[in-house]
Order: sequence, then C-alpha cells, then structure tokens
Amino acid sequence: MAILGRIEHLLNKIKKRRTFELSNYLKPNCVVFLDERSRNDAVKTLTDSLYESSQIHERALFTQALLARETQGSTAIGEGIAVPHTKNKLYNHFFLAIGIVKGNGLIWDEEHPDPIHFIFLIGGPDNKPEEYLELLSHLTTSVNCRDERAALLACATPQEVFDRLSKF
Repeated sequence: MAILGRIEHLLNKIKKRRTFELSNYLKPNCVVFLDERSRNDAVKTLTDSLYESSQIHERALFTQALLARETQGSTAIGEGIAVPHTKNKLYNHFFLAIGIVKGNGLIWDEEHPDPIHFIFLIGGPDNKPEEYLELLSHLTTSVNCRDERAALLACATPQEVFDRLSKF
C-alpha cells in the first residue's frame, strides 16, 4: 500500500478549496457489478456505462486510450484495486466509473497476479493534477481498510456502493 501512502501524503500538501463531493464525478448508474474475467472486458463494460450516462461521446477512442495507458505500466495498485485512467485536453471535468468484481475477482495483468475486486476508472482533463489527486485520494482512502473493502463487496446494489463511498 506504499502508493496509497504517497497519494495521501501528496493530498495533505494540497489546500482544499472546496468540499469533496463524489457525486460531482460519479453517477449512480456508473457503478457496475462486473462478471467479466479480463481487464479489457471490464474496461469496455465500464466505458459503456460512461457512454450510456453521456459522460463520454467517443466510446471506442476512450477505451483505446485507457488500454494504451495500460501498456505504459499497470494501473493495478495493490489490495485488489486497479485505477485505469486517461487524461485528455478534450475533457473539461473529471468523471468516474466504478466496477465491483465479487467472488474470485479478475486478474488484471501478469505483473499483478492477485485478483482485482475494485476498479476505479477515471477520465478527465490533463491540466488539473490537484483535482485528479484529490479524487484518487478519496477513492483509495475509501477502500484502504480491509473491513471497508469487505463491506463494499457485500453491497447488494450499485446505489448501496454509491451511498457508502459518498460517506467518505
């Protein structure tokens, strides 16, 4: 969890200008329980949820950008968490889709053979690094505790996941 500690440390340096509201980034219908067993299929399903909620307009290009980012280095960060992301000057705000993989999880890549249960897919502008770190910190802090991860996996509906994550 060293990367999570570094993210939290960086966030502590950032002066918050506003109260964090998860609903500014996440629509409840972009929380998806995934049955997919591959990283690429999971990314495509989450991208579909963003497209269907009008968060993105170019589904194929967005998916391609996310998968291209994975070739630069894995976005699996440990503890069953992956954070696929892409930033582009075409976007003026950040948006998010969350995938919950129950059961045995899915294998993200060869570098990280431990199963992934939480996928936080982030898209947004390339010129707002502080806001990106704030969003990333909020998400990773919300699943930093083993008990909280178990509680999220026990949620029965996407709305339950959304409500639980909104409490942080």
